[in-house]
Parts: sequence; C-alpha cells; structure tokens
Amino acid sequence: MTVNWNTPNNNRAPITSYTLTRTPAFTPNAAVTVTGSPPNPTYTDNTVTGDNSYTYTVAATNAAGTGAASPASASVTTPISAVNLTAEAGDGTSGSPFNTVTLNWSVSGGIVQTDWLLAVGGPVAPGAACNPGAPGAPSSGGSSPTTEMHTISGLDRGMDYCYLIRVLHTTPSGGPTDSNTVRVSIVAEPRVRLGEAAEVADTMLDLERAKFAVEWNASGNAAGITRLRLIYNQIAANANCPATGLDLAADAPTADPAAAPFLSASSGRYAPDTVLDISTNPKVCISMRFTDDEGNASFAENVATVTLTGRAAEGPSVESTQFQFRVGDATASPLAP
Repeated sequence: MTVNWNTPNNNRAPITSYTLTRTPAFTPNAAVTVTGSPPNPTYTDNTVTGDNSYTYTVAATNAAGTGAASPASASVTTPISAVNLTAEAGDGTSGSPFNTVTLNWSVSGGIVQTDWLLAVGGPVAPGAACNPGAPGAPSSGGSSPTTEMHTISGLDRGMDYCYLIRVLHTTPSGGPTDSNTVRVSIVAEPRVRLGEAAEVADTMLDLERAKFAVEWNASGNAAGITRLRLIYNQIAANANCPATGLDLAADAPTADPAAAPFLSASSGRYAPDTVLDISTNPKVCISMRFTDDEGNASFAENVATVTLTGRAAEGPSVESTQFQFRVGDATASPLAP
C-alpha cells in the first residue's frame, strides 16, 4: 500500500521528517517516521494484509516542532492475495505423473468467498526469463483461493514452466493481484540414441559369416529405463534400413531383470555372440527397444547400419534369418518367420 500526501507550508523552517500513523496501528511501533533532506511525502506500507481496511494520518516536523496531524485518509481495503507460491514437478509415482506440476500457496488476509484464482503461465525457452503474467499467457484453474493447491497436467516433458497465482477480485472492486513467480523443470523422457556400429574382427570367421558391435547413449531420465533390448535385422546390400524402429514379429516387451545392468551408466557398447550368415543379406539394421519410466515401450531415436564383409577363413555358412537379442542374455535366438 502506497500512501502519498501534499507538502505542507513549512513557515520558513524546512521540514525535517513526517510521522505516519495507521488504523489499525503499525506494529511493533504505533508510528512510522519518514526522514530525508528534504523527506519525500510518500511511504510504502509493506505490512498490510489482504482483505483488510486501513486509514492513515500524517504530521510534519521542523525546527519549531511537530504540527497537528492531518485528517484521516479515506479507508482503503486491500485485496487478498496468494503468497509463498511453490511448484513441484511430478516424480512418476502413483498420482504424480511426470507431465504434471502441483502449485501450493498461502493466502494473505481474510477470504472473500466470491474471489477466484487462475494459475497463469506456461512453457519458457531454455535460459529465458520468466514472465508468466504477460498478456496472452495461458491460464488454468478457476477455484477459490482457499484451496491453496492446483495441479496442471498434460505438460511437455523436458521443458521449463513458469507460473504465478492470480486472484480475481469481486470485493472490493479493482484489478487482480498476483503472487510471486515460480519456475519448475519437467523431467525429460528417457531417450536412447545409437552410435557407431562396426564389424567385429575375427580371423576364425569365413567370408559368409560375421559379427558386429554397436554403441549407444541414454539421455533424459535415463534412470527411468527399466528394460533394454537390442534388435537387429539383416537386409540385402542394396536395401535401406528404416530411420527408426524395426518391425519384428516377436518384438514385444518382456520382464527381463537381467537387462538392467547394461544401463548402469548412460552409455554402453555391446557385441552379440551370434555369427550372422551374410551370404545374401550382408547389411544389418540395428535398433533398441526399451521400457520407459511410464511403462511405455519405445524405440531408440535412430537405426544404426553396418555392412559386414566376413573374414578370409574357411568354414560352414548358416541359414539367413532375423535375430532378436535381449541385452543381458548370453545368446541370441532366431525369430519365427
């Protein structure tokens, strides 16, 4: 609350201070002294609380003493406001999905039951300043401030969001009051990206058989990956691998606790033990499928490709087929046609 008054006639003695009183009274001191050379005829009262009425008087002091106090100002009622706003992003536990934010606040002053609130704000670019109260900012809610909690869902993961609580007043009339601003980061979904795939050198392999290895990196909420499987598919040398995912008939998530150790870090490299027949299909398309922190089956962001040549040593060839390899297993098994 800002109080202003007119500078009085000082009777040729400069004013040295003003004494401001309030009803209800200031605490712990009943009066506030405004000083300066000369003192400014204004004072901001930061101790008012919402939905309360206040009046003020002011008296001037100079070398001759303190004059009579002014008549009391008109009564002004402060609107209620939301204060101490906090924001908490969902952690994936029951009732707290990752794409949610829960806002909590306190109410300053008494409550007028016809007042309503809105949670105002939205996503912000990385490194950008928060300005949730800007014109056109999205809003949600529409409940009494007494709820002191509001949950927003359907947010984009991996983004920052800024919010404030805006109280829309019906009594007294006037503009809205805004709370402090909060910024919250929504945890990114787990992502896996394949890196280099290469032929594994082995002088015991013949020209029609070969092995490969592939690298990967996990990002986002990598700790949320519970199962990871390596999938690969052989194709002709002149064929193209898909950009993402591999459509294999038997590719379905299975509970495989042994898969977890391969993602004890955010990256890895694996070389299946299986020797592939490359007599007709020397190109290998490699993908990964994993179960994310929300229980969804997802593919790596890309498919790695390697063309195998084999090595100059004699030995029998094997029938061309497709293979699925679960990370954590010791062997690969052919898929049903």
